[in-house]
Amino acid sequence: MGYRNRKVKIIVLTVIILSVFANWIIWENTSIDVSRITIFSERLPESFFQYKIAHVSDLHNTEFGKNNSKLLRKIRAENQPSARQDKLQA
Repeated sequence: MGYRNRKVKIIVLTVIILSVFANWIIWENTSIDVSRITIFSERLPESFFQYKIAHVSDLHNTEFGKNNSKLLRKIRAENQPSARQDKLQA
């Protein structure tokens, strides 16, 4: 009886671990991650002050909404000035 109990526990634990791993892979391949990097350099022209560049990579043939609408919405939202930026400019 003890051997059977141990075997069931191992199977249940394996299923749980595989489920967590599968969910992580799905989430990782279908989520949009934004990283913001600020670069200060005297070599950049003044016209680059608060200039934003969107670098999109690692899509893995994933479509974020119809015609990537969710991705485009996320990029547009990043381009909008925030309330904090408005206060800094005033």
